[in-house]
Amino acid sequence: MSSMSQTQQRTPSSHLGDVDLNDPQSLEFYTELVMFKRDDSREILVFPAGISPEHRRSIHILAHHMGLEHQSIGEADSRQITVLKRQQPSPTANIQNVPANSLDVHKRGLSRAATFDFAAD
Repeated sequence: MSSMSQTQQRTPSSHLGDVDLNDPQSLEFYTELVMFKRDDSREILVFPAGISPEHRRSIHILAHHMGLEHQSIGEADSRQITVLKRQQPSPTANIQNVPANSLDVHKRGLSRAATFDFAAD
């Protein structure tokens, strides 16, 4: 029961690594990242230099939790964050390249793994 109360006491931002979305600047970064992720015409987002180290950290955390690639480039006051969308192959491209019989082998392998007793040593 105590673990349940601990879970209920967590703040919504705890899964974002303590990013405070009540902070107007953090919320602005979050909004910009969401709009970037949804915009299929954009592949890269560069945040300007001069963002405080705390806010850069927030951007990295937010980008990570959104499944975006992120990196800092530059030194000291000229440091910038570059955010990229992860390249995901289309699901149909992978299916077309897989021989039909390999799917059956894969299913059998899963069946064996599900019935194998790993504790039998």
